[in-house]
Amino acid sequence: MIICILGDAHSTHRQRFAQFYAQAGHQVHMISPQWVRLPSAQVHSVGWPHLGPLDGIRNLAAHLWLGVATLRLARHLNADVVEGHYISVTGLPAVLAAVPLRVLVTYGDDLVTDLEINPIQRWMVHRAVPRADLIFTEDYPSRIRQLLSLGAASDSIVIHNWGTEIERFHPDARSQRLRQQFLPHGGSLVVSLRPVQRFRGFASDQYDVQTLLEAIPQVISTCPATHFLLIGAESRAIQDLVNGSATLPSTTCVGRVPYYDLPAYLASADLLVDTYYPQRDKQAVSHNLGQGLMEAMSCGLATLVADRIGIQEAPHYPGAIYTAGDADALACQAIELLRDAPRRATMGALNRQVIERHYNWHTNMQEAVKLYRNRLKQ
Repeated sequence: MIICILGDAHSTHRQRFAQFYAQAGHQVHMISPQWVRLPSAQVHSVGWPHLGPLDGIRNLAAHLWLGVATLRLARHLNADVVEGHYISVTGLPAVLAAVPLRVLVTYGDDLVTDLEINPIQRWMVHRAVPRADLIFTEDYPSRIRQLLSLGAASDSIVIHNWGTEIERFHPDARSQRLRQQFLPHGGSLVVSLRPVQRFRGFASDQYDVQTLLEAIPQVISTCPATHFLLIGAESRAIQDLVNGSATLPSTTCVGRVPYYDLPAYLASADLLVDTYYPQRDKQAVSHNLGQGLMEAMSCGLATLVADRIGIQEAPHYPGAIYTAGDADALACQAIELLRDAPRRATMGALNRQVIERHYNWHTNMQEAVKLYRNRLKQ
């Protein structure tokens, strides 16, 4: 097949898709705002302006320009499939392509953030969704209802959890160098991902950083040989607050860790604390675990997560759960786990088994390709 991926070629996730398709023998092209050299795909830079929640007319013009460029390139390449990742950004351009199979992929806060603040974005999504041949979505019942309300055909919606790369995120990625760096005198390392202060321009409470910061001193006072590592802080204010705080002992806050280095950080830890709690959408029930949590589980790491809506009903989550927003509950659960190495080891092994059986990136990608082939035959 000839597959065109529509989106930023610098994105690690887009590159993962491109690499898989190329290794499976498909011809891959990426239509991107900026050119980047990729061994797995030919990148076509069409130079569109930044897409996202911009002012109305400018945003509409950018999307239409991208749509025209996509239409021309897809026709020139004789593409079989065009994939538009993140519907509120690439949805309309993707469905404008005159190809046999037009695919939209939605995840994260897609169809929530942008649509709330931008009527032009809403208009474009309303035009895109009904025209898609396939729409991949995670297991969010509210997202599925939203897609149907936007005019998606019921047989176009595919519930699909892409999973994680189990060969890359593996317990063998453990690094003694990293443990020595953060635990020079031994002890336990606790990691937490994405402690952002603001998210795409919004004051972000969905990662509930404050509860974690309040719990850390309690944990350290009981388990003094513990070090907390907060990975992914985009805000310099948060980094300065944590790293310079006298009330947060044994805590380090770092910025973004490159995707290919992340397995070593996760596999070298003893416990992951996932504070993700999407308070902005109380109806956003999801049985999907989330990318960061799956990657930690794949590394065989014991996990402690907030009781976000749907996590307790998640069919394949064997880890621990604490009451979101309750620093005492978080600290109590963390202390219990840090004191019980056999329990952590058992939990980590079960986490790894769950990912291998249900969230294997390569297996799930093969299912998507099989679906593409069947639809193209029709």
